[in-house]
Amino acid sequence: MTREIIFRFCKKEELPKRSLLKQYQPEKSWFLKRDMVDSIHGIGHETRVLVWQEILSRYLINKGEIIDTEALRWSAVTHDTQRKDHYIDYEHGKRSAQWVKKEMNSIIREESLEKVYYLNENHVPEDMLIAKKRPELFILKDADALDRVRIANELNPLKLRLPITEKLIKKARLFYERTRDAQNFNQIIDEAVRINLVLEG
Repeated sequence: MTREIIFRFCKKEELPKRSLLKQYQPEKSWFLKRDMVDSIHGIGHETRVLVWQEILSRYLINKGEIIDTEALRWSAVTHDTQRKDHYIDYEHGKRSAQWVKKEMNSIIREESLEKVYYLNENHVPEDMLIAKKRPELFILKDADALDRVRIANELNPLKLRLPITEKLIKKARLFYERTRDAQNFNQIIDEAVRINLVLEG
């Protein structure tokens, strides 16, 4: 059923390809603390958020929205890299934003860099505390929320922003269950291909 939902708004041939996502593969060296790399906020999480933002982006693009997909992809794989721990760390978004501006400015296109900064900084605060809300932020927050199935009782469907996101929760659980022990980007994308979220190629 979930496969049908995805294909209803994103035809199979419109799903992201492995080769596209590979260009945004998160690196261990990006993380502030080495023990975070294989943690619940590590490479596995960043990779699943990359996949989910791609699905949600394509949904909004098909609805006529103009989306900076480049900024979203980079934000997906960097938004939690500067965490100090797994607990309440309200400043990690700001640290991630500053780190991106300093360390990724030669990799990320100039026109997308400011938006990556904005997305990383604002993925933490509650929506009501954010003055300027862009569609990319709703995508990132919902993609991040879909991977919250990895933390017991953390995904609150009432806090989702896009109407399609709630319909993907079942698929998000499957994706997480299949990749819970895989902290390797390629293993996670292999599973995304198997469950029809990503195309080979």
